[in-house]
Amino acid sequence: MLKLTSALSVVTWYVLQIRADMLGPGIYSLTSLDKCPIELEEEIVIFDIYKHKLNRTHDGISVDAIFHDGVGDNYGGLVEICKFVDGGCKRAQVLSDNSFANMVREYGSEENIINLFTLANIDPPNFPIPKGTHHVQDFIMNYCKLPRDGFYGKFEAMGYLLRGTDKVGCIKAVMEFNEFDDDKSCD
Repeated sequence: MLKLTSALSVVTWYVLQIRADMLGPGIYSLTSLDKCPIELEEEIVIFDIYKHKLNRTHDGISVDAIFHDGVGDNYGGLVEICKFVDGGCKRAQVLSDNSFANMVREYGSEENIINLFTLANIDPPNFPIPKGTHHVQDFIMNYCKLPRDGFYGKFEAMGYLLRGTDKVGCIKAVMEFNEFDDDKSCD
């Protein structure tokens, strides 16, 4: 019995050490943004989106989007996340909400949303996003306003706009979550 207890203690400590090295405080960075790689039956939103360098310290995100309907609480959101590991990208997490607006507010930070909507000339800068064509040039994501704790690594996320269970909009992003270089990275 003593051997079993000792063995379980060692295994538990080892697993906790692995978990401690995988999870903690850090900051996100966007590696790439792409159009949807899959064909959708009906698209409510069509994106032409890309990330580019504004200068040596900042990335810009530019978007041309056509909204065939206003988007807010009337649509849901789904994000399928996989983590890059040896052997490919393994499913890591799925986030969903019956309200696209609530989902973006929860994970996107209010400051980033207001800045994005302001650049898109959405007045007031809030949901719902009105029907029509919207253009954003050189949006700078404030990574310090995103969640500060997470799993370290490189991730691919497929984000979907949902009408019921139908996927009617899509975007693909690759992001990394890394430990802070120093404790004052976002202060």
